[in-house]
Amino acid sequence: MKVSVLLPYYNEEETILNTLNSLHNQSKKINEIVFIDSGSTDNTSNIINKWISENNTDNFKNIFSGKMSPSSSLNLGIESTTSDYIGYIDCGLNIPIEWHENISKYISGNIPEVISCSIYTEGTSLLDKSLIAQTYGFKKKSICLTGSLISRKVFNKIGFFLPNVRANYDVDFINKIKKHNIKRSITYDYPLTYYNTNYSNDIFSAFKKVFSYSISGLYAKGDIKPFIYFIFLTTFFYISIEILILIYFFLRTLVIPILKSGYTNLISDLNIFLFLPVTGLIIDSARILGYSYAILVNIKNKIINDK
Repeated sequence: MKVSVLLPYYNEEETILNTLNSLHNQSKKINEIVFIDSGSTDNTSNIINKWISENNTDNFKNIFSGKMSPSSSLNLGIESTTSDYIGYIDCGLNIPIEWHENISKYISGNIPEVISCSIYTEGTSLLDKSLIAQTYGFKKKSICLTGSLISRKVFNKIGFFLPNVRANYDVDFINKIKKHNIKRSITYDYPLTYYNTNYSNDIFSAFKKVFSYSISGLYAKGDIKPFIYFIFLTTFFYISIEILILIYFFLRTLVIPILKSGYTNLISDLNIFLFLPVTGLIIDSARILGYSYAILVNIKNKIINDK
């Protein structure tokens, strides 16, 4: 059984050597590791090429995809290999040396079509920790598509990743997996972690990240967040603004973080609560603007196409 691991990248020069070394030092050798340049403007591609040359590896490749989205870069990577299983990992993640050996055991034992591991998120600064508490979960192991091995048969059955999107292609893909009753195994052993910042360490970058991710949200099947925001906004017409504000801050500073992170994890660092209202406003304002922008673009394109 041949395995190819794909890593799309964009301006990852600060951590790319860590990623290269962690994949190279796996306890079980990976047949093929393909880095896909999504149009980086820094020195990442040169660092990869130099590392491959200096280490004289025969299983590492670096290909240029042009200014593609991460999802389209992944699709190009899938087309570039004929392996039985395709691994997908985001750059910037610390990959335990036992990752490939551990996750491969599930293939030989259960013969699943998709095997996923977990990512442990904690954050660095208080802002980063608060953003994590509102999204992935503070001090939480979350199951994601990154870090998975996917049988080529799955792509033949349901197609590739949603193209030309910055985010939510994983949500769309997982939804298609469920729809087609594809067997997926989960392992919590040897979780992936982030090298540095988990989400963002400054307000502007956080807003920009959520905004760009939200634009993709309207295209991903299975992402119900746009619908939830629509329902919440319509309540403006039925509930007084004072009550709505109270409900909002109750949800954003207590309910959502506790559901995402767990009460015990949150109270282990009480300072996080100081930032929860701020990060909640960042996330929600960026999402509303991102969804609105995507809707306007769709309307504009429809008008142009109808002419």
